[in-house]
Amino acid sequence: MSLSSKPPALRIRETSIGTIILEDCSQILYRVILSQILPIKTPVGVEPRLSFNVIVLNVWSPEEIRRKIVPKQIIIPTQLSDLKWEEVKVSSIEKAYEKVELIYDNVEIDITLETEPEYIVRTLEASDPLGNPIYYIKWRTRITIRQNDKVIERIV
Repeated sequence: MSLSSKPPALRIRETSIGTIILEDCSQILYRVILSQILPIKTPVGVEPRLSFNVIVLNVWSPEEIRRKIVPKQIIIPTQLSDLKWEEVKVSSIEKAYEKVELIYDNVEIDITLETEPEYIVRTLEASDPLGNPIYYIKWRTRITIRQNDKVIERIV
């Protein structure tokens, strides 16, 4: 395995913000972003090593949910596990995705990241700075890599 002497060319072809509507009528907007690509030449072609981030852009909860939150001082992340958490069901989802084109050593590779929540829990024992419950989201991301006539899919 080796690296090329030239950096890869990367072009974002399409990106879409995801929307989650929860059973309590809260809304979460999020985005998946391809943050790093390291193309590696292998005996069978170019294999891109990827890293990505899922970013919550906005959380909105109805006033009736906000009133249930126990007033609490700002907490540090290590205290989150001490709080009471409950699962919140999802009513609807529009998945976030990002599609990019990578050109490396004259090889074109199409990469698609598509993200959705695997599960969501919330606590009413603390709030974010805007007064919404704190949500913890476990993400599921499908990575699709197309190179020539080969398609590789992974779920992480």
